[in-house]
Amino acid sequence: TPVRFDAGTVGVWNRRLRVNGLGLLEGVDNGGVEQVRSMRLVATVGGQQVAITPSEPKLARRAENAVTVEGTGAGAGLKLAASTRVEFDGFVLSDLTIAPADPAAGAKIDKLTLEVVLPESEATHYCTTAGGWAAVHDETPAYWSSRQTASGLLIGDFVPYIWLTNSDRAFAWFADNDRGWITDDDKSLPTQEIVREGGQVACWGSNHDKPF
Repeated sequence: TPVRFDAGTVGVWNRRLRVNGLGLLEGVDNGGVEQVRSMRLVATVGGQQVAITPSEPKLARRAENAVTVEGTGAGAGLKLAASTRVEFDGFVLSDLTIAPADPAAGAKIDKLTLEVVLPESEATHYCTTAGGWAAVHDETPAYWSSRQTASGLLIGDFVPYIWLTNSDRAFAWFADNDRGWITDDDKSLPTQEIVREGGQVACWGSNHDKPF
């Protein structure tokens, strides 16, 4: 099935993904079921959360097997530029550049977090690394953090993938490594977290979990 793009919605087989200019999913309809409720980037400044405002996505490239959209974001003294490729099977590759809105003044950020929210019924179970090639998979707990399962042989607590599923559908976040991330080497702050409450499951990944 050729990939379609119309007014910010990417259509692949059996799914419709609403994306914004930062390539974040504002909703996923998977076979008529709401699978992903929202995604956003949130900066913490002086203890207060500031959501990064995305632009509308602009179609940069279209082929039968994929589309690429581009856009920007702003907030908390930051400017962001994104290029996002959505492929025919629903795979999404995001390339995000973050910089101070005013290079001379810089930007003081305590934390920068990607928040992904799914209905609880879509994330009853999770799977992630237990260190190295081993994996941990179980019912999604009320709280989990990467400090619990990250490899003890590595610096920091980054885990390369988090998979949320109900056995019918699954959402997977993954990254090759944490190069360019600003995180605590001593694992004093969690890099990734899952919170299950209020009928939904939130997955947080902080690529900057200390001031910069």
